[in-house]
Amino acid sequence: MCIQLKIPLISRLQSNAALFQAPKAVRKRGRPSLYGMRLPSLSKLAKSKKGFLELTLKLYGKKRQVRVKRVDAIWKPAGQMIQILIVYYNNQKKPAFFFCTDLSLPVKDILSRVAARWSLENILKDLKEHLGWSHWQCRVEKAVSRSATLTCSAASLLTLWSLKQASQRQQELWDPLPWYTHKTSPSMKDMIEQLRARILDTTFYAINHQCKTIAEKERAICTLFRFAA
Repeated sequence: MCIQLKIPLISRLQSNAALFQAPKAVRKRGRPSLYGMRLPSLSKLAKSKKGFLELTLKLYGKKRQVRVKRVDAIWKPAGQMIQILIVYYNNQKKPAFFFCTDLSLPVKDILSRVAARWSLENILKDLKEHLGWSHWQCRVEKAVSRSATLTCSAASLLTLWSLKQASQRQQELWDPLPWYTHKTSPSMKDMIEQLRARILDTTFYAINHQCKTIAEKERAICTLFRFAA
């Protein structure tokens, strides 16, 4: 579907994928060949030192040294010529294999998008665990699309609110944990707990300062419970 819509598709590739060269233009009778000669396996191509480039890229928030080899080949599931990247991260012994259906996309952009996938997987995990994305009960197409949009919007608003609070008050956004003292940013769970604490500060705890008598406090608390119900 992505290839038909001309949307670049980037993903991992197994080391035993069958790859072929482009077919040679040979005039002969019958149906023309769809594939050329088969290439060696990706594992063998990775062992050869020829064709590798040394790049310094900012991946996962840090500058990293990578060795990359690009191979253009035909892969039957794609049905067309694709570019394949053989990547060694930080002198790792085992390479990683990726493919991209867009032959014009630079190597740097492909690896940057592969690294950006980690943050996407984290936010999807948070949406399911903390913001109820997996609890929607939808059976029609519009409801399904709207549920995802609403959940993502809630996550965006929560993140923006947390950043605004941190820039204004410079307060501790989470309780420091003895086994994770180098934590530098709040998680989605930390943001939710921060919002809950602020709601309590502006509702229940504020009653002690706004209401002078016990009767006034009881009426205010009953009003809050009616809104909650």
